[in-house]
Amino acid sequence: QSSDAQPRWIASRNEGRTITSLVLATPESHAYLLEPPVAPTVGGDLVYLNRLAVSTDDFEVQWRGAGASLFSPVPARNNLLVVDQPNRLIALREKERRLGRSEIAALEIAHQLENRLAESYARLAADSIATGDLDLTRRLIGEATRREARGRNLEAARQGLARLEAQTRAPRIDGAKVRRIENAEQELAALPMRKLTDQARETSDRALKIAILDTILQRDPTSLEASHMVRELLPADAPVLSPFDASSWLEFLRAQERAPVSFVSMPGKKPAKGAHEEHTLFEESRHWRGDLSGYRSDRLFIVTPPGRPGPVARSLSMGELVCDTLEEIFEPLGSAASNSRKREALTLYLYETQEEYIQQSQRDRSLPEVARGWTAGHYSPSENLSRMFVPATDDISFRLLDVYAHELTHHWLAARGPFQPGQRSGSVRLPGYWIAEGFATMVEEFDLDPEAQTWSADNPRAPSLDAVANAKADQLIPWEKLFRLSKEEFLELSGEADRAVALSWRLGVHAERSEIQFFYAQAGAVCHYLFQAEGGRYRRPLLEYVRAWYEGEPGLLDFETTFAIRPELLGARVAEFARKASGG
Repeated sequence: QSSDAQPRWIASRNEGRTITSLVLATPESHAYLLEPPVAPTVGGDLVYLNRLAVSTDDFEVQWRGAGASLFSPVPARNNLLVVDQPNRLIALREKERRLGRSEIAALEIAHQLENRLAESYARLAADSIATGDLDLTRRLIGEATRREARGRNLEAARQGLARLEAQTRAPRIDGAKVRRIENAEQELAALPMRKLTDQARETSDRALKIAILDTILQRDPTSLEASHMVRELLPADAPVLSPFDASSWLEFLRAQERAPVSFVSMPGKKPAKGAHEEHTLFEESRHWRGDLSGYRSDRLFIVTPPGRPGPVARSLSMGELVCDTLEEIFEPLGSAASNSRKREALTLYLYETQEEYIQQSQRDRSLPEVARGWTAGHYSPSENLSRMFVPATDDISFRLLDVYAHELTHHWLAARGPFQPGQRSGSVRLPGYWIAEGFATMVEEFDLDPEAQTWSADNPRAPSLDAVANAKADQLIPWEKLFRLSKEEFLELSGEADRAVALSWRLGVHAERSEIQFFYAQAGAVCHYLFQAEGGRYRRPLLEYVRAWYEGEPGLLDFETTFAIRPELLGARVAEFARKASGG
């Protein structure tokens, strides 16, 4: 829609007797979608608008291509065909998750069985012609077609059906033959799962067995045979509850393939000195609850109620990856990896409910924001542990892994970083608090892949970059003030959401942000810039600044001295970096 010199994109939706409209792009917000304006294309639950694929539910950008389209983009199978230059047609597709060897092998086995099932349906459809039951034949042909059967049997079934339909009199239905076909179909439908179960039982390859069981449980979560085989794979001391959650334990087994895990049981009496994990469980049984279980990986120790192996697996995988990432980043400052592995495991308490998390967090009075319920996780320096609320609901618990990455970064830097903590390192009056929250925010926003155990600093969806890229100058905390603030002064910032900011990855809405949220966003965006930009020239000074803060050296925390640039100039560069990185 264009009014005078103000072009804009508007989405309208009929909702009963009313029409709701949403402004998706204007010259002030997502202006790149207007140059040139190209008619959108709708495909399924996505709208293809210029170089974006946008969800029709909430107008979140699902993926983005480079450059502008000259014509309406065209969906084609799992691709988006775009003309981005007069003589060039390109196909865009969403990045697919890389599968492991065992996953590929299991999927190949399942695929072969599905192909055989499709051809069996085609043969059954051809045989059903003799029953005279047109509806049965149509249904079997439809099932074979849906399963992508090909070849002579399917063609014979179609030709036979056409002959029956062409007869002037309805064919006589042979009931006995119909029953034989229906019985054969019942046996046929169960065949792939039975064959998969046989493959899982017979293979001696543990990783392949896990992958096949995962394939079975995705198709049939109630499979008793698959559940029994998962239980057999667990160690005898696994904290298993009844009813047995096979899918959740299978997720744990997959994580254990990447990082070995041992179980720590609740001791019957107070353990002797030196048994850190047992002592922790014993103490928490008195303060928290008496049925806790412990999970110990290389560098992590998780305490949680039993029967939650899925969230534990995710947390362990993410936690080990964060530790690997930080050890790699700080290697230039010394033998971070070797020093880190010699130290005590980093302890995490996982809670089932937010109420339980807040109640237990109030035992540590150092974080007033926890008591107010602002967070889903935090690192407690006074207790040397992290707390997290991780519900069993998958869509929520996966999102909260980012929170754990943030808090674990605080924990690792304080407990395992290659530093010599000074007397002032925990002082709330120490200047330069931006580095503590900014560095943790940056790591949280890295492209972390716990399954592949890989990480990348490049993440165009980083929320901190998004916020800084779209903020107006008067919405930002002045850069000089940001770099000067202590933790004590940070806690005095306003928590009122009084600043509306457009989002690079969501059309038609503005996010309400507070001064405290802008502190996190600006500090995180600065760390992204110093870590990545200008060929990495600022990376070593950034790491040295982290060390100065954790060693409590106020004389080394002068921003301009460390980075040799004025705060206002760096802020302008960070904002430009954020705009380019977020693709706005």
